[in-house]
Amino acid sequence: MSMLTKPSTQMARGTVRGAVLSVVSGGRAMAQASHGVAWGSIATDTTMAPWAQGTPMKAIWNGVTIAESDDIVTLEGNHYFPRESLKDQYTTFSNHRSGCVWKGQAHWLSLFVNGDMKPDAVWFYPEPTDAAKEIKGRVAFMPGVEITD
Repeated sequence: MSMLTKPSTQMARGTVRGAVLSVVSGGRAMAQASHGVAWGSIATDTTMAPWAQGTPMKAIWNGVTIAESDDIVTLEGNHYFPRESLKDQYTTFSNHRSGCVWKGQAHWLSLFVNGDMKPDAVWFYPEPTDAAKEIKGRVAFMPGVEITD
């Protein structure tokens, strides 16, 4: 694995030689590409990038707004909405769990909107690690859920 050599102070996510670059903790970055993952340091210590306050974002699936907020935390390219912004009438239980080495164990919810189900479409970390504490009480969405501003 190679080290990332181009510092970025302008963004918390971008590309390096076709790889997805995400700031993850203490100014470290992770680049994911088809050939693997590379770690390196970047010139910023921003772990979580807050969305511009006052700019509401919406999560939309199947033509329905399922969450809306101007309090968004962006991490690894995912927009984390406050849990209370998620409209519970469109969610249903999921047994699915997944793990992340640095964020902890994710729990999932499915969406049920207008008679259609999108299994395991919403995830959250009920007890994130200290490195990911900014996403406690927040939810993010799988591809297919449109995030707009």
